[in-house]
Amino acid sequence: MYNRDKSILYYGSNRQSDFINNLNIHHSTLTKHINNGTYYLGKYLFTREVELTAKVLDIKLVDLTIKLEQDRVQFNKN
Repeated sequence: MYNRDKSILYYGSNRQSDFINNLNIHHSTLTKHINNGTYYLGKYLFTREVELTAKVLDIKLVDLTIKLEQDRVQFNKN
Protein backbone atom coordinates (compact mmCIF):
# COMPACT_ATOMS: atom_id res chain seq x y z
CA MET A 1 0.00 0.00 0.00
CA TYR A 2 1.65 3.17 -1.28
CA ASN A 3 0.82 6.83 -1.28
CA ARG A 4 -0.46 8.27 -4.58
CA ASP A 5 2.92 8.78 -6.23
CA LYS A 6 4.39 5.53 -4.84
CA SER A 7 7.14 7.37 -2.97
CA ILE A 8 6.08 5.94 0.42
CA LEU A 9 5.31 2.32 1.21
CA TYR A 10 2.89 2.17 4.15
CA TYR A 11 2.32 -1.57 4.20
CA GLY A 12 3.27 -4.54 2.09
CA SER A 13 2.40 -8.20 1.94
CA ASN A 14 2.26 -10.96 -0.64
CA ARG A 15 -1.17 -12.02 0.65
CA GLN A 16 -4.41 -10.11 0.15
CA SER A 17 -5.73 -11.68 3.33
CA ASP A 18 -3.16 -9.65 5.31
CA PHE A 19 -4.66 -6.40 4.00
CA ILE A 20 -8.16 -7.68 4.70
CA ASN A 21 -7.45 -8.94 8.21
CA ASN A 22 -4.79 -6.51 9.42
CA LEU A 23 -6.09 -3.28 7.88
CA ASN A 24 -9.83 -4.03 7.91
CA ILE A 25 -10.23 -3.54 4.18
CA HIS A 26 -13.09 -5.43 2.58
CA HIS A 27 -12.06 -8.02 -0.02
CA SER A 28 -14.18 -6.52 -2.81
CA THR A 29 -12.86 -3.02 -2.08
CA LEU A 30 -9.25 -4.19 -2.16
CA THR A 31 -9.77 -6.20 -5.35
CA LYS A 32 -11.54 -3.29 -7.06
CA HIS A 33 -8.70 -0.86 -6.34
CA ILE A 34 -6.00 -3.35 -7.36
CA ASN A 35 -7.72 -4.22 -10.64
CA ASN A 36 -8.67 -0.64 -11.57
CA GLY A 37 -5.56 1.13 -10.30
CA THR A 38 -7.74 3.56 -8.35
CA TYR A 39 -6.92 5.21 -5.05
CA TYR A 40 -8.37 3.87 -1.82
CA LEU A 41 -9.85 6.76 0.16
CA GLY A 42 -8.39 9.03 -2.49
CA LYS A 43 -4.94 8.60 -0.89
CA TYR A 44 -3.58 5.07 -1.12
CA LEU A 45 -2.58 2.86 -4.02
CA PHE A 46 -2.66 -0.92 -3.91
CA THR A 47 -0.50 -2.67 -6.48
CA ARG A 48 1.06 -6.03 -7.10
CA GLU A 49 4.22 -4.34 -8.38
CA VAL A 50 7.05 -3.39 -6.05
CA GLU A 51 8.39 0.16 -6.22
CA LEU A 52 12.05 -0.17 -5.25
CA THR A 53 12.59 3.58 -4.79
CA ALA A 54 9.75 3.98 -2.28
CA LYS A 55 10.65 4.94 1.26
CA VAL A 56 9.38 2.32 3.71
CA LEU A 57 7.38 4.05 6.43
CA ASP A 58 8.29 2.65 9.82
CA ILE A 59 4.85 2.60 11.45
CA LYS A 60 3.32 0.09 13.81
CA LEU A 61 0.42 -1.89 12.39
CA VAL A 62 -1.93 -0.62 15.09
CA ASP A 63 -1.00 2.99 14.29
CA LEU A 64 -1.56 2.40 10.58
CA THR A 65 -4.94 0.84 11.34
CA ILE A 66 -5.92 3.89 13.40
CA LYS A 67 -4.74 6.23 10.62
CA LEU A 68 -6.83 4.35 8.06
CA GLU A 69 -9.90 4.50 10.31
CA GLN A 70 -9.49 8.27 10.68
CA ASP A 71 -9.06 8.59 6.91
CA ARG A 72 -12.24 6.54 6.36
CA VAL A 73 -14.23 8.86 8.64
CA GLN A 74 -12.87 11.95 6.88
CA PHE A 75 -13.44 10.45 3.41
CA ASN A 76 -17.04 9.54 4.26
CA LYS A 77 -17.71 13.08 5.55
CA ASN A 78 -16.67 14.47 2.18
